[in-house]
Amino acid sequence: MFRNMRRFKQQISEKECVDILKSTKRGVLSVMGEDGYPYGVPINHWYCEEDGNTNGQGDFR
Repeated sequence: MFRNMRRFKQQISEKECVDILKSTKRGVLSVMGEDGYPYGVPINHWYCEEDGNTNGQGDFR
Protein backbone atom coordinates (compact mmCIF):
# COMPACT_ATOMS: atom_id res chain seq x y z
CA MET A 1 0.00 0.00 0.00
CA PHE A 2 2.74 2.47 0.93
CA ARG A 3 5.74 3.21 -1.24
CA ASN A 4 9.17 2.50 0.22
CA MET A 5 10.97 5.49 1.64
CA ARG A 6 13.47 6.83 -0.87
CA ARG A 7 16.01 7.94 1.72
CA PHE A 8 15.66 4.87 3.93
CA LYS A 9 18.89 5.66 5.81
CA GLN A 10 17.10 8.68 7.33
CA GLN A 11 14.14 6.62 8.55
CA ILE A 12 13.59 6.70 12.31
CA SER A 13 12.23 3.99 14.56
CA GLU A 14 8.60 3.86 15.66
CA LYS A 15 9.64 4.70 19.24
CA GLU A 16 11.53 7.80 18.08
CA CYS A 17 8.50 8.82 16.02
CA VAL A 18 6.15 8.47 19.02
CA ASP A 19 8.58 10.46 21.21
CA ILE A 20 8.55 13.31 18.67
CA LEU A 21 4.74 13.24 18.41
CA LYS A 22 4.40 13.35 22.21
CA SER A 23 6.91 16.18 22.71
CA THR A 24 5.74 18.57 19.97
CA LYS A 25 2.39 20.12 19.13
CA ARG A 26 3.13 21.56 15.68
CA GLY A 27 4.73 20.23 12.54
CA VAL A 28 4.69 20.12 8.77
CA LEU A 29 3.14 17.21 6.94
CA SER A 30 5.23 16.89 3.78
CA VAL A 31 4.29 14.55 0.97
CA MET A 32 5.12 13.86 -2.63
CA GLY A 33 2.05 14.05 -4.83
CA GLU A 34 1.23 11.42 -7.45
CA ASP A 35 2.40 13.87 -10.12
CA GLY A 36 5.81 14.09 -8.42
CA TYR A 37 5.24 17.58 -7.00
CA PRO A 38 6.30 17.94 -3.33
CA TYR A 39 4.23 20.00 -0.92
CA GLY A 40 3.93 20.60 2.81
CA VAL A 41 1.00 21.52 5.05
CA PRO A 42 1.58 23.10 8.50
CA ILE A 43 -0.48 21.30 11.15
CA ASN A 44 -1.24 21.38 14.85
CA HIS A 45 -1.53 17.85 16.23
CA TRP A 46 -1.91 15.79 19.36
CA TYR A 47 -1.01 12.17 19.98
CA CYS A 48 -3.37 9.81 21.80
CA GLU A 49 -1.36 7.18 23.68
CA GLU A 50 -4.44 5.04 24.35
CA ASP A 51 -5.07 4.14 20.71
CA GLY A 52 -1.83 5.33 19.06
CA ASN A 53 -3.62 7.78 16.77
CA THR A 54 -2.54 11.25 15.80
CA ASN A 55 -5.24 13.86 15.45
CA GLY A 56 -4.68 17.25 13.95
CA GLN A 57 -5.89 20.16 11.99
CA GLY A 58 -4.17 22.13 9.31
CA ASP A 59 -4.64 24.56 6.48
CA PHE A 60 -5.73 22.06 3.82
CA ARG A 61 -6.78 24.44 1.07
